[in-house]
Amino acid sequence: MLLLDEPTASVDQDHADRLFEMLCDLGQTIPVLVVSHDLAHVAAHCERVFCVNRHLWEASQHATAADLASEIFTRSVHCDRREVAA
Repeated sequence: MLLLDEPTASVDQDHADRLFEMLCDLGQTIPVLVVSHDLAHVAAHCERVFCVNRHLWEASQHATAADLASEIFTRSVHCDRREVAA
């Protein structure tokens, strides 16, 4: 199992994209657990998403970053960063 805490912190967009692509490939052979506040990357690259905000719950499958933010903050949210299709 690979456990990463905020792997894209202080990393530019291009490297963050490449890192998540690499983690997706690696996730085909071993479990990969990523803790991240980067909802756009999480929504674009992760098969299963669990959210924590006083409680732990599994997010809807194929949720967008805006969907995740709305679920986490329990109100409608607009995310202006373009999401990459998986």
